[in-house]
Amino acid sequence: MRANLVTAIVLAAGKSTRFGGNKLIARLADSDIPICVQVATMIEPLVSNLLVMVEDLENDTSKILNSYGISATCSENAARGMAYTLGDGIRASPIGVDFLVVLSDMPFVTTTIAESIIRAMVSTDKITVPLFNGKMGHPVGFPAMYRDELASLEGDIGAKVLIQSHLSDVNFIEIDDEGITKDIDTREDMELSLL
Repeated sequence: MRANLVTAIVLAAGKSTRFGGNKLIARLADSDIPICVQVATMIEPLVSNLLVMVEDLENDTSKILNSYGISATCSENAARGMAYTLGDGIRASPIGVDFLVVLSDMPFVTTTIAESIIRAMVSTDKITVPLFNGKMGHPVGFPAMYRDELASLEGDIGAKVLIQSHLSDVNFIEIDDEGITKDIDTREDMELSLL
């Protein structure tokens, strides 16, 4: 499935401070592919446009992505926080598209999960948030009508405030897969992920 009018914005401009190095170029023990590449290559066939947002086009994340044929997009405001990186991605997207917001440190999100979220968003034209045992996860879908609000978000909490302010227009879908809530923040997370 490829959604013709969906842009995926992959947020890959974080500092990885708790990891003690660049987690996005790390590899899970059962994979030869860096985490950021794993996420981007899973999402790319499902959408019409892929924007992997990085802080610097010359950093290690960008170089690794480029070595796998994936173009990175510079977020000039990345140092200000996640919401600003997302806003840069929104502004770099074509007009009139829906958005899938993806975190680059979540390599356990599968094609099936992403397809389910895209399908639900496109069919309902609502903000689409996956849940695992009642806990919100990622990726999250936003219809085109939220473009301006997404572009004007501030701070380091991403789009949570937008979800909270539009709860009546949120489609929560239960996903029976912990992958929507598992991210890599520390080296221990990588070890636990292999159990």
